[in-house]
Amino acid sequence: MGISGRAHSWFESYLTGRSFNVSWKGDSHHLSELRIVLLGNRRSGKTSSGHTILGREEFDTLGRTALCVKRQGHVAGRQVTVVEAPGWWKNYQLEETPELTKNEIELSVSLCPPGPHAVLLVIRVDTAFTETERRSEQNHLELLSERVWRHTIVLFTRGDWLGDTPIEQHIESEGESLQWLVEKCGNRYHVLNNQKREDHMQVTQLMEKIEEMVAGNRGHHYEIVWSVEPCTSVECGTVYQCGVWNRVPVWSVEPCTSVECGILYQCGTVYQCGVWNSWFHSMNLKFIFKAFSVRFPLYL
Repeated sequence: MGISGRAHSWFESYLTGRSFNVSWKGDSHHLSELRIVLLGNRRSGKTSSGHTILGREEFDTLGRTALCVKRQGHVAGRQVTVVEAPGWWKNYQLEETPELTKNEIELSVSLCPPGPHAVLLVIRVDTAFTETERRSEQNHLELLSERVWRHTIVLFTRGDWLGDTPIEQHIESEGESLQWLVEKCGNRYHVLNNQKREDHMQVTQLMEKIEEMVAGNRGHHYEIVWSVEPCTSVECGTVYQCGVWNRVPVWSVEPCTSVECGILYQCGTVYQCGVWNSWFHSMNLKFIFKAFSVRFPLYL
């Protein structure tokens, strides 16, 4: 069977895999607000995709994005929030990525509370997709937990490079690594041609695919999981671990009772207690402030 024949076969299996989601789609699932996170390696086209989705240039195009950037706008009758997370080097494995980048990836879903409707994993179609890249994409995405796959769509950029080649044929020709990634995302994918930003239909279709995915998830967005447990291993007295933000403990002298929709609003007075603090303070304290607008009197 030739490439085109295998692509047709793969596309049939793709449609079969989507049948459940299609059954949920309808006018009743139109969302007035959409929250989106863009993830991908450097130069994958995240910034250009953010511009295309919002219909205007909102993100910095002059240099590398070191921190998460959040922008909003009205798109196809919806209020849309787009968060762009900093990228990692292509083919870099998770252990090679700087802690700052990993922390920002984890932070990204917290910047569109109570959680994104869709995580768009951005991949260029004009470069070969290898097994090394597949492992890199998987490991970086799973910083957000295994649950994130149910809320992820592969967003292919450089759609102009495809010409008349169907994206299904491209996926088939790239081999098992790319096919695995697409199937891991529930066979959800979309192509953007960021050179034709005036083509609003491609964005409208993306919004519809996101709504279809949300409907298939019973209306649920990606949820930030919190645990509220007392901590008894800190030496400076009765201190509580009043929340865990992406594996980073948040401490208080009082039990925290104001965790709502995955957002930590106020957690009391924070003390410097134990060896956790040197790492927590140097790497992550500013992210707690940035994500939750917490205002603590600090004794650090």
